[in-house]
Amino acid sequence: MTSTELPTLAVIPGDPNGIGPELLARLLDDPETEEKANIIVVGDRHVIEYGFAAAGVEARPGSFQLRDVETIQADDLTPGEATRKGGESILATLTRALELAASGEVEGVLFMPFNKAAMHMADIGHEDEIRWMATWWGDRAGTVGELNIMAGLWSSRVTSHVPLKDVVSMITEETVLDAIRMLDGSLRASGVDSRALVSPPSTRMGGTAGISEPRKSISLHPQWRAPGNCRSRRMDPIRQIRCF
Repeated sequence: MTSTELPTLAVIPGDPNGIGPELLARLLDDPETEEKANIIVVGDRHVIEYGFAAAGVEARPGSFQLRDVETIQADDLTPGEATRKGGESILATLTRALELAASGEVEGVLFMPFNKAAMHMADIGHEDEIRWMATWWGDRAGTVGELNIMAGLWSSRVTSHVPLKDVVSMITEETVLDAIRMLDGSLRASGVDSRALVSPPSTRMGGTAGISEPRKSISLHPQWRAPGNCRSRRMDPIRQIRCF
């Protein structure tokens, strides 16, 4: 596959005071990375250079493009400490990466680890970066959530990065269906033919997981319950709907 056929990704170092810059350097040092995508690194040059020094590797010529932005001064770096300036740097580089995505210059955005405490110090105004990005995208965002992928296992979340006491009130039939639709649509778009949709544990399992109200049990909507080419079976402690 040639470089013109590869996807182009904007990659940012995450929290400049965290492990992100070093992880980014290690990612860029891996020859396999440039075999899979064209990389545009968006960040402060001195932060990127710091990451390479921390990782003990050198940048390979031509392995990535650097879009040098000024989001934090070198004197303001405090490794291992969450700061407002670190949070402002996160949001500034993320904004620039999203702008590249919105313009069509890149097909995706990849970020190294964030520090949510630093982001809240920088007045992110949302519980996490996902909701912040949804607000940035506005009406273009559509259904917003997280997908976690490990080998052949894909999962989506109904809630994320919220206090445990708020989880129960946020689990409704519609939010569960939104998570399922997003998961199903993503699987289909990725060409995955075999899909397993898993609902939350029911109250029959007992326990409250340390919260003040029992877990909610929501039956899957008929459109997601064995629609002809699927069969449902009981797995303990979860119900699995498997489609072929």
